[in-house]
Amino acid sequence: MKLYSNRLLIVYTAFCIIIAVLVSGGIFLREETMENRGWDNNNLEKLLSFMMRNSCKNNCEEPPVAIFDWDNTVVFNDIGDYFFNWMAENDLFKYSSWEKTSPYLTEKSIQFLEENCLIENGFIKGSDMKCFKAMSIIYNEGRLPDNTPAFAGYDPDLYEPSYAWLSHLLGGYRVEDIERLCEMAVKEAVKEESVMIYPQMEWLIYKLQESGFHVEVITASPKILVVPFANYLGIHEDNVSGIENVVKDGVLTSDLTGCGPFKDGENKIITYKKGKRCKMNEKIFGITGEDALEPAADLSKRPLFGAGDSDTDYHFMIDVTGLRLLINRNTPMITKEAKENKDGKWIINEPFFTSN
Repeated sequence: MKLYSNRLLIVYTAFCIIIAVLVSGGIFLREETMENRGWDNNNLEKLLSFMMRNSCKNNCEEPPVAIFDWDNTVVFNDIGDYFFNWMAENDLFKYSSWEKTSPYLTEKSIQFLEENCLIENGFIKGSDMKCFKAMSIIYNEGRLPDNTPAFAGYDPDLYEPSYAWLSHLLGGYRVEDIERLCEMAVKEAVKEESVMIYPQMEWLIYKLQESGFHVEVITASPKILVVPFANYLGIHEDNVSGIENVVKDGVLTSDLTGCGPFKDGENKIITYKKGKRCKMNEKIFGITGEDALEPAADLSKRPLFGAGDSDTDYHFMIDVTGLRLLINRNTPMITKEAKENKDGKWIINEPFFTSN
């Protein structure tokens, strides 16, 4: 009986060792980790297969390009929205005139802001609730309380004036001073868990980089704000594109940089919709002028992978030739395109929730 028990114990122990090896090696069971938690359907398998097929570590002339939107794609929530509120609540927006804060503010909007916002020592008194509400309805909804538009005269395929308003409002700061404020705001946002990097997207970016992809971020938030955030993921500031102020003598002006056929200071285009495509084509693929606004005829001058969440990403996403990941927030144009999936290159994932 004792001998039988010893043999049984040996067999049982050996069996446990084998199972442990299989589990740890991912052969029998795959341990649930952050990389595979929250992916819908077989999206993770498709991503891994795509990266394996297109791996380019040391054996290709030009690395494949992967483009990521930032807010609500790589991160939970919108860092631009957080920063706008943070700057307003702390009375940090400098003031010269409301007209300079956007070339598209209507006269009625300017009058509305003048009536509701105090100016103290050259700064907008955003901590005053009356002013904060006035600025917020313009920024968040692009309208006045009577539902009339707050902005007019812009091309909606190239420019979103409420997005751009944040960058216009940064005029007057020295570059190093606004960089310091951006770093402070990002740290506070992360600490408060108001804006956080999705671990799944952190993993994906790392795996793409490991596979030899050139990873770029194109955002409709200010570049100077996203850079300290992107640095957490090993993405250099040269590989981040966003709304940028024209800088003179080390000071941000209220004017924004251009792209394609539009010059710096014309304030006719930002990294939004076709503006994202323009920046991608011009910066990464060397396509200039009017051609930068259109899909590249040469398919080798297009990204192989793209990730976005909304209609503002539609134009650069449809240019992707390999695999498109939509973090689905049910915006009509891009969601319809992804669900139809006519070319078989779309995968759709519901937003990751950081509590999962």
